[in-house]
Amino acid sequence: MDKLKVYGISSDPVYIGTGGCTIGRVDNTIVRDPITRIPKIPGSSFAGTLRFYVTLELQSAFKNEFRINPKDRRGEKIEDLFETQKDWIRFEGNRYALMKCAGQDDKPNEIYDNIDDLDAKESGHCGKCIVCKTFGYAKKSEAQQGIAFFSDLNILFFPFIQD
Repeated sequence: MDKLKVYGISSDPVYIGTGGCTIGRVDNTIVRDPITRIPKIPGSSFAGTLRFYVTLELQSAFKNEFRINPKDRRGEKIEDLFETQKDWIRFEGNRYALMKCAGQDDKPNEIYDNIDDLDAKESGHCGKCIVCKTFGYAKKSEAQQGIAFFSDLNILFFPFIQD
């Protein structure tokens, strides 16, 4: 299995809060490594952001007439659904992709027994598109771990101002 190491630099300040409140200069506490106490970005935060942007890229590749209503995609060839002809976009499961595949499943207890019945897929993850396969999904009786793994993002260099 190949590993891809990604290094990035933030051009704007990044703030990842824990949701807990403290009294002080900052309203929320910052996520920190429990041992070193150095701020970090949890891998799940990065994965959620990346999942959203991958879904946006996939949805933007659909031709206009197929973006909103997935029922219209039923009789079409997979190659005819997309403006862009990238290999990963022509993945057959992408026919079922919804914008709701980008976030948390709002109806995780709803089961989609027949994936061809697009009328039943009004909400939730489709479980078939490249987004659901890569990042994972869970339904009442069906779940799949994503094939991508994200570890925490750590600070490599601390900026400082020299007088």
